[in-house]
Amino acid sequence: MVLTFSLISSVLVIVVGSVEYNSINKGYTFNSTCQNSFECRGKLICLELTCRCSVELIWNGTNCIMRKQANELCNTSEECQSSLLCHRQICQCISSDYWNGTTCKLSKIQL
Repeated sequence: MVLTFSLISSVLVIVVGSVEYNSINKGYTFNSTCQNSFECRGKLICLELTCRCSVELIWNGTNCIMRKQANELCNTSEECQSSLLCHRQICQCISSDYWNGTTCKLSKIQL
């Protein structure tokens, strides 16, 4: 096991193997191994022994942020709320559904 300490501008950075603990942010970074959520930085929580965003949030490379709502721009469906898909770079319901302001609902069929 490799244990590295460095002090940069009064910030203690400890690297144990591939896990970085930064004293200014008080916790492990995204995808770091953890035992409980108190070890994880910011909005990250410990899921399956790994620091990750909770299901309603997504990692943007720096922070956990809210998933996008209907009609917001997107690059992948992972960026959109759970009932939405990213189609033509917009978070939207599948074609048989409509957005009711909260979630996608099955459209009523007109007879």
